[in-house]
Amino acid sequence: MIQAWIDAYGSVFFFLAFGLGPFGVPVPNEVMILAAGGLSRAGLIDPREAYGAIAGGLFFAMHAGYALGRLFGVRLVARIRKPRLRKYADRGRHLLDRFGSVALTIGYFLPVVRYLMPLLAGAGGMRYRTFAPYAYAGALVWTLLYFGIGMIR
Repeated sequence: MIQAWIDAYGSVFFFLAFGLGPFGVPVPNEVMILAAGGLSRAGLIDPREAYGAIAGGLFFAMHAGYALGRLFGVRLVARIRKPRLRKYADRGRHLLDRFGSVALTIGYFLPVVRYLMPLLAGAGGMRYRTFAPYAYAGALVWTLLYFGIGMIR
């Protein structure tokens, strides 16, 4: 099924899947990155194009989440009412309280939390120049790890 979407939409599919993930598009990120690595190894897609689209989508999602957090702040975070999502938001807040900006890097390795961390950082008033290096680092390490595993499997 993923191959059919890639054939139809190319790397735009990866960008949209990762860029819209935090906004309700239910895509299992780890599976998608592993698949992209595997398809790249098989020669079915260009690895640089696929990886660039994945990273670009994640960067878009990070920036959008951070901007929403800065614009709507605590009110937006307070509106998270679903118990399961609230649990992830609380976990992200705990990480930020305990580890500060390093939590942005750590949070990338936790499903769902990775998308809430930018929102929480923005809502907490973290400066962009503090946010960006840690968020980028987490995204790059996480994507390189999973894409690389997909390429060697």
